[in-house]
Amino acid sequence: MRTAIGPGDRDGDVGYCRIDEPAALVWAANRAALEIHVPMAIANDLDTPRSVVFDLDPGVPAALRECCALESVGLDAYAKTSGSKGLQV
Repeated sequence: MRTAIGPGDRDGDVGYCRIDEPAALVWAANRAALEIHVPMAIANDLDTPRSVVFDLDPGVPAALRECCALESVGLDAYAKTSGSKGLQV
């Protein structure tokens, strides 16, 4: 498995798995890695994210409408569903 090394959030660097070929995807599936969190940067420049993703789960008191308000503050927002009620923007 090829990796991309990037800064960790605790003690040193992290080796991120590179899912960049079919065999790597099969490996991840066999490990039951159903939810893979990836950095929002390309492997050659992990310190420079290309986007910011907010994982929102609407619930009392915020409904789906309140979760979609990022454009009102000047941000380009693209929404996708992430499960039964979740939303990623």
